[in-house]
Amino acid sequence: MVDVLVVDDDRAITAIISEALALEGIPHRTADNGEAALSLVAKQRPRVILLDINMPVMDGVRFCAALDAEQGREGIAVIVMTATRDAARFQEKCSADDILGKPFQLDDLYAIVDRYIAGG
Repeated sequence: MVDVLVVDDDRAITAIISEALALEGIPHRTADNGEAALSLVAKQRPRVILLDINMPVMDGVRFCAALDAEQGREGIAVIVMTATRDAARFQEKCSADDILGKPFQLDDLYAIVDRYIAGG
């Protein structure tokens, strides 16, 4: 089953992404920090992770390191979501597959998710 995991502490952004994915019939789950996301990945590996960088408890960079160390990334595309100007630096730190800059248009969200779902 294709699955997207949305990891962001901003509930408004999580709600928008969740609603957008639901409208397209894309199965998804949400987590509000990296620690909660690791637990969800352990239960069911997603195909795509949409990952915020700046979060409490466990930020996106620490999440990526923990994912690599504990579970590995095979079959998972990690997409960094950030509003920072140095998004490419975070993409590199996370060894992320792509970047979705905030704010984003829904068409951009759909395009990036579709690209990695189709690639899997």
